[in-house]
Amino acid sequence: MPDCLTPMPARFGEVPGELLLDFGGLFRVYRVGYKATPPVEPVAAHLAKAGVAALVLFTKDQKDFQLLYQDQERRLARADAQGVENLLGRLCELQRQGKDPLEAAQWVKDILQAQAEQEGLFRKRPYRNQGLFSEHYLEVRLRETPEWSEDPEPVRRELLELYRSKRAILENANESQTEEEFIQPVLKALGFAYWVQDAQKASGSLQRPDYVLYPNEDTKARAVVQKEEAKRLAPALALAEAKYFGRDLDVKKRDARDLAPNPVTPSFQLSGYLQSMGLEWGILTNGREWRLYWGRAVDRQNRYFAVDLVQALEDPEAFRFFWIFFRREAFLEGPQGSFLRRVLEASEQYGLRVGERLKEVVFEEVFPLLAEGFLRYHTEVRPLPHRSPAGGGG
Repeated sequence: MPDCLTPMPARFGEVPGELLLDFGGLFRVYRVGYKATPPVEPVAAHLAKAGVAALVLFTKDQKDFQLLYQDQERRLARADAQGVENLLGRLCELQRQGKDPLEAAQWVKDILQAQAEQEGLFRKRPYRNQGLFSEHYLEVRLRETPEWSEDPEPVRRELLELYRSKRAILENANESQTEEEFIQPVLKALGFAYWVQDAQKASGSLQRPDYVLYPNEDTKARAVVQKEEAKRLAPALALAEAKYFGRDLDVKKRDARDLAPNPVTPSFQLSGYLQSMGLEWGILTNGREWRLYWGRAVDRQNRYFAVDLVQALEDPEAFRFFWIFFRREAFLEGPQGSFLRRVLEASEQYGLRVGERLKEVVFEEVFPLLAEGFLRYHTEVRPLPHRSPAGGGG
């Protein structure tokens, strides 16, 4: 290990370790020894709760290391003793140069990402989270929920068979054909009772989403006969908007495969439906990509959670993300609210904890360092000019 290191005892709950480097409390480097299995999960969970960006070096023999980088996301890699020594030596140099902690953290992330791309160590995430949920919840806490332990394999096999049987048709299908051949069967497999809405047009564009999703057929039957829209929507779980297979959901264009031309992008279209209809959740899909939107987000058009269903069908673990977030049960209200609401609240609480931790670091560590530097500069380098008392001669 480089001579610049001065290890200090540290703990991650019940897991002992050592603090090797500390960049002003904003980025830290630890070492954790182990005998059998590296305790990645408990250490990552402890760091996430503390809201600290960190690099952790797990080793049992000081020869081979597993590396964990943790902030709002998690990265894993492997390295030998020489690789770790080189990495720590560079971090020591950055610390001596007084580099910004975030710059040092980004350097580590770039190094691990480069290794991942070279060696294939990182699996591409099975989802795309555009600021709707916290990455910590998706990467760590989701696996601790009872929903994660449920078995979606029968549904995955059912939908995989459906996709393989319809793949040739979907390549050239228009919007209506895509809905009938693929999207509607998927909605049914997810447990929804869906109501296909009439295509009401104004100024050449559809003014209603394609589907309103209900928890069961009985609820739907009672709701759709209501004359007032508010009563029809009251028991609904979500709305859904469908496009032809593979259509870009963020591009406005006129295409013969669309059901009707629309002057806005599909994502903006769904955002407008959520606002005008007052529902909390919306699903936008082109059959392949499935997006979940929260209707109460200020920038709801740009905040969503997405899964590539075609890729997920080939990977049982990836399919869990689709199944858990898009099935009917995710939207159903329980004693503690719906699953989606709990994920949102947990994400917001994590963000608040990180924010509070940053404020503590700024006021307790950064500001004192700045003040000390200011005083030292004006005392030792450039003293402040002396001013005579008011009224004194000069």
